[in-house]
Amino acid sequence: MWNLISINPICQRKKIVNDQEKLLSKITNTKSRVDTSAPWRPSHSLSKWNNKYAHAEENKIVYENNILLNKMVNIQKQGNKSLISMPQLPKSQQMTKRIQIEKLQQENQQLLDRLQTAQATYSKQFWAPDDQRNQAYKQLHRPKVQQHDYSELARKQLGSRSAARFNEIPDS
Repeated sequence: MWNLISINPICQRKKIVNDQEKLLSKITNTKSRVDTSAPWRPSHSLSKWNNKYAHAEENKIVYENNILLNKMVNIQKQGNKSLISMPQLPKSQQMTKRIQIEKLQQENQQLLDRLQTAQATYSKQFWAPDDQRNQAYKQLHRPKVQQHDYSELARKQLGSRSAARFNEIPDS
């Protein structure tokens, strides 16, 4: 049949037009391989400074601080009214509480006195051998560094600097 189409010029033109229409419909209906849409952006920011999750705790603290500040302002506006409405302990409980506080303060003072009057248990006669042991340990575990005469190096460095300054001074 292909040979019949190619022999008849009318059929050949019709076949070409039909093929071209199919090609056009395929081109218009195909998806493009190159995506020209906007790039994907995450719902959360990857930036350390703009990340809403990184600052969530800070925002929570600020929010709670604002609540406390508002409460403090309200208390200050009301004055001592809020102090009067607070329940007070009976006199007997206040006395026992005061006695407990005095007892704790006395115990703390005794402990402080004991700490201040305590004698050292590390005698001076042990200092020298311990220091020698520590120095030997340092020498064993210290990396070997070449010994330099740093005063000589400083003199050389100072000499080279002063020579460089002398050469930089313009002759007048």
